[in-house]
Amino acid sequence: MRKGLGQMRKGLGQMRKGLGQMRKGLGQMRKGLGQMRKGLGQVRKGLGQMRKGLGQMRKGLGQVRKGLGQMRKGLGQMRKGLGQMRKGLGQMRKGLGQMRKGLGQVRKGLGRKGLGQVRKGLGQVRKGLGQVRKGLGQVRKG
Repeated sequence: MRKGLGQMRKGLGQMRKGLGQMRKGLGQMRKGLGQMRKGLGQVRKGLGQMRKGLGQMRKGLGQVRKGLGQMRKGLGQMRKGLGQMRKGLGQMRKGLGQMRKGLGQVRKGLGRKGLGQVRKGLGQVRKGLGQVRKGLGQVRKG
């Protein structure tokens, strides 16, 4: 009987020891769950930052596209301006040619002393000056 009581006491001691181990294990599990929650919080925070960064990237891409569109528009305006300048230079050349023609007629008229020819020549010179002014206007526009 003593042997049986000793065995029971020994068994109770081991049960107490086992309960202590279980409590320790539960404490470790709680600690582990706390760490997991903390880790999940960090993961969520990181995902939020990634979403925010993605939004910023999209915004930046939109700005880049907008800038490219403005560059294309600017290039088109430059081409248009160059075309107007070329047109203006052509008109200036045409005006100079008309002025030369007019001066030739003035000389011709002076040689014959014909006022009609002089007037005609001066008219050509005026016409040429008008073309030159028109050309300058085109160049300034461009």
